[in-house]
Amino acid sequence: MKYVVKDIQIIKKLKDELQDVLGDLVLEVILFGSRSTEIADEFSDFDVLIILKQEPDWNQKRKISEICYDIELQSDILIDSHILSVSEVGTLRGKQPIFQRAILEGIHV
Repeated sequence: MKYVVKDIQIIKKLKDELQDVLGDLVLEVILFGSRSTEIADEFSDFDVLIILKQEPDWNQKRKISEICYDIELQSDILIDSHILSVSEVGTLRGKQPIFQRAILEGIHV
């Protein structure tokens, strides 16, 4: 896994910064897609699923976007973030294949 160790460090930094701002609202950050496998290259984006204790309000969503953007600039990467609350995981939205694969096959940080 060529990029995975460095990628996990970036995602840990993302989770730390999210928790610094949003506290225990942030349950888990999951790296999935090509960056969690051996098929990524240096230009692959970071697919990230952020699981929260409850549905975020607009201000919390804005803060998440700002944090992702700051890390994108610092690390010269592109983050494709997806946000799910715990209550959404069991719903039709949470059962979408993209989210199910992320939860089952992604790297949980």
